[in-house]
Amino acid sequence: MEIVCKLTPSDAKDLIQTMHRKGKVISKKIKIVFFVHTYGLGGLENMVTNLVNALDPDLFECTILSFAPLVPLQNRVNTDRVRVVSLNKKGGNNPMLIYRIFRFLRSTGTHIVQTHNWGTVLEGILAAKLARVPAVIHAERGTIEGKKRNVVLQNFLWNCANQVLAVSNAHRQRIVDVVGFPFEKIRPIYNGVDSAVFFPRSEEKLVIRKKLGLNPEDICIGTVGSLRSVKNQAFLLTACKKNLPHAPNMQIVLAGDGPLKKDLVAKAQALGLDKNVHFVGARNDIPEILNAFDIFVLPSLREGMPNAVLEAMSCGVPVIATSVGGVPEVIEDNKSGILVPSQDEEALEAALADLIREVEKRRRLGTAGRRRVLAHFSLEKMVQEYHALYQSLVPRKGL
Repeated sequence: MEIVCKLTPSDAKDLIQTMHRKGKVISKKIKIVFFVHTYGLGGLENMVTNLVNALDPDLFECTILSFAPLVPLQNRVNTDRVRVVSLNKKGGNNPMLIYRIFRFLRSTGTHIVQTHNWGTVLEGILAAKLARVPAVIHAERGTIEGKKRNVVLQNFLWNCANQVLAVSNAHRQRIVDVVGFPFEKIRPIYNGVDSAVFFPRSEEKLVIRKKLGLNPEDICIGTVGSLRSVKNQAFLLTACKKNLPHAPNMQIVLAGDGPLKKDLVAKAQALGLDKNVHFVGARNDIPEILNAFDIFVLPSLREGMPNAVLEAMSCGVPVIATSVGGVPEVIEDNKSGILVPSQDEEALEAALADLIREVEKRRRLGTAGRRRVLAHFSLEKMVQEYHALYQSLVPRKGL
């Protein structure tokens, strides 16, 4: 199994050769298995995909193991180089899943297991321990289980891992507050965005808009995310309705799918916005979709570290976002975007009115947003941090 190399730290091969001389490794490549509950279109899946495509193929051998049946991969990974496996898990708990994972890990000689979120932590960590995998990482990417029984289980399982990861400092603190897991045992690693994929495409904007049924003179306000209550798209629709008299050419694009689609369609109709709102569904052309927007809005109630904000900023689109989770660690208010309090309808309405009116401010915030992503939230920076973590675990565990 090989993967595409976008990043090769200068000292990595020397470190591996030194470890070989000292008898510290059993094979040249470090074999990592990334557990995901589903492998489809989503922030977690996007992060894992970016990571495996960028790790040095001379040093790492990566497998993505999906619990649920696979959905189309949309060419996001080169399956000739990255192994993608599904366990075809159905709904509910299945104790045999642990045994199946155990056998897989033993047969492949896995060195590092990385589980993600509640959906993979139990089976993944228990199987890894039974298989005596030398290093276990658990990464929390967003919502944290707060039920008493689940808190106890999370503490037990996370203590079995060599490293617990959060996506931001705010997320790290929330883990401490909700689960009571020790602060010093959690390491934050920010999401990174591929700026070679997510970049301003001003010369293509009109073509992209035409495909979406938008006119050149329209003010396009958009968001990207699953249609779930936590993403709070209904809040955005209400704020847009109040700005419609001042911007009759406003068009609203909601990219994503989910259980609340029918409710949101009904909400748009009730607000008289049915001719202004475009539900474009789950997409695999998000870089193009973002470049159709004049303003990107993230109205979420909770977030860990939203990829959608980073991607919009990388595309040079001015962002308005609720000040939740790790969002204030990304956006400098009124410098590289605008922050509004969660569920503060007047604040979001005013922020929208400001950017609808001030074209130059939109340009300034969009330019500053991309500059900030390139400096602090690049894919290269994220991969460097994961690379360093994996390399640190190898000699410590005596591989």
